[in-house]
Amino acid sequence: MYGGTLASQSTARHPVSALTRTLWRLQGLGIVLALYVFMADSLRVVHHGLEATTTVLPHAFNWPVFGVAFALMAAPVAEAVWRMRPRRPDFPEKTGSLAAG
Repeated sequence: MYGGTLASQSTARHPVSALTRTLWRLQGLGIVLALYVFMADSLRVVHHGLEATTTVLPHAFNWPVFGVAFALMAAPVAEAVWRMRPRRPDFPEKTGSLAAG
């Protein structure tokens, strides 16, 4: 929900760039990867029929792959937060030199 809120609020102020499009594609890849991590055990037994698929229990959770998937899913949110950060004001360059005196 947070990512969708940021996306809807930030596009008015910041035009969509190639980086933004790439990050949204990476987020899609992360969603597919996370879905695979949760379904991997069921996908291994799907050829045995519905009964085997509904009764399968996971052996272990693949945390490293899920961590990558989570990072990919969070990429557009991180980029939106980065764009919304307060900017430091540009300081004008000092005129004159202390050494030239």
